[in-house]
Amino acid sequence: MKIISKCTFNFIIYHNMAIIVGSAFKKIYGNVFYKILNDSLSHIGFTYKFGENIDTMSFDFNDGRGGLHFTTLENLWIFRSFGNLVAKINIDDDDFVMCYEDDTEFKVHKLTIIEIIPFMDFINSDIVISLSCVKFDGLMLKYIQKQTPEICLESILQNDRALYFIEEQIYIDCIEYVKQNKMKSIEKQTLDVISNILNNA
Repeated sequence: MKIISKCTFNFIIYHNMAIIVGSAFKKIYGNVFYKILNDSLSHIGFTYKFGENIDTMSFDFNDGRGGLHFTTLENLWIFRSFGNLVAKINIDDDDFVMCYEDDTEFKVHKLTIIEIIPFMDFINSDIVISLSCVKFDGLMLKYIQKQTPEICLESILQNDRALYFIEEQIYIDCIEYVKQNKMKSIEKQTLDVISNILNNA
């Protein structure tokens, strides 16, 4: 669990879960979090709204009952089937966050929704978000409106069938991008795999 390896203050381990104060939690995971919602804005018996949301159940650390769930951008895509809306979330520095053992979701007694965006608009709202999306599911490239070589190459790295969704001009740019080895974060052998995919298309 990330929380155990990186955080050495303001947290306790209880029943294989970490409980950590919000200010320390945000030093590890960032300041903005997310939640997938359905059209009714309801999840596990709670209806969300813009602004402050306070759970109607008490937050019980002993048996895990209560709490409003949220996640990070990296893990948001795991919950895609939950709905077609994405809520952007803030948590208070002095609130306590319960972290699940798999490190993919968290919960608090209170959170603030600062924006609710249709899923398709959300994945096209920022290149970082688009990249995160295709790294989880390369075939989501089909829905990315502003393709870049980096986004396309990350897509086919995750799923080579994403190749079929690359726009023609971007495809040419991808080949040049690989030739110039501009993806510095990717190891050479991985670039060779991408190059083979492109050349054999």
